[in-house]
Amino acid sequence: MRQLLLTCAAAGAFSLASAAAKADVVVYNGGAPNLASAFVADSDAAIAVYISFVLPAGVSSITDAEWWGGCYPATTCGADPNFRVSVLSNTSSGPGAVVATDDVGGADQTATGRSISGLFAEYVYNASFPAISLTPGSTYWFEITGTTGLPLFSVETTSDAPAGAQAYQSVRDGVPSVLNAELALKLTDPVPEPATWAMLFVGFASLGYFARRKRAALAAG
Repeated sequence: MRQLLLTCAAAGAFSLASAAAKADVVVYNGGAPNLASAFVADSDAAIAVYISFVLPAGVSSITDAEWWGGCYPATTCGADPNFRVSVLSNTSSGPGAVVATDDVGGADQTATGRSISGLFAEYVYNASFPAISLTPGSTYWFEITGTTGLPLFSVETTSDAPAGAQAYQSVRDGVPSVLNAELALKLTDPVPEPATWAMLFVGFASLGYFARRKRAALAAG
């Protein structure tokens, strides 16, 4: 009976660990959109933008991104925009080698009801991709390229980017050059929710209790 209880406790703890609830936490906040301007990032024009970021201590991966933008010269974007996102290493002159890239396909698109520089509608975009493992404290570059076709997609600027943040743009696969503005971006990573940690603690505490009971029974026998 004790063995059965121990086995059940172990199975329960393993199940809790395997099915740990996750909550997306912002691990890099590159600033809020300011409606002032936007820079083209679209494969039809062979243009991409790159936004620098640094992950804090204890964070070593990203799985989701959020950015803002719109389509020019159209007033609104299409219903199903597609994007390619990449993470690049850093060099003394800006973006370097590609660390990981993913064609995220259709990003979630939500109209905000606001207008960028009074010319075209603002949207917020969310995209998920396989976890990209990175080194905390190191500078990387996040690349965004629209792949839907016309109208051309643009990424919106921000007025409150973190100190040291930069944005670059490359045209027709040329060498990326620094922009005279920063671009709004948020990166997230799923971490276990507090309730999950509590359940895991209870599960492993149960394992310890039954293990002690078993050792006591063996000593008494």
